[in-house]
Amino acid sequence: MRILPRSSAPQFDATIALHTQRAASPAAEAASPGTRVRLVWIGQRRIPGIDPGVDLAFEGMVSLIDGIPTIHNPRYEIVCRPEESL
Repeated sequence: MRILPRSSAPQFDATIALHTQRAASPAAEAASPGTRVRLVWIGQRRIPGIDPGVDLAFEGMVSLIDGIPTIHNPRYEIVCRPEESL
């Protein structure tokens, strides 16, 4: 968790692991984490529905910030929640 200065605008960010195809098992998926991208929503403290383990489809303009591909205010769709994939 990050504590931002009171004077800064609220923002919510999530680092997403990109996978081109599903691994055969959770252990295999953990062994090859794939590429990561940071999604940042300016003006939001939380995005309902975006929690660890949720599969997202997203799009937006990518820029390299601190060596990490970053998309600000991406368009997104929740594809699958962890409890739905059991």
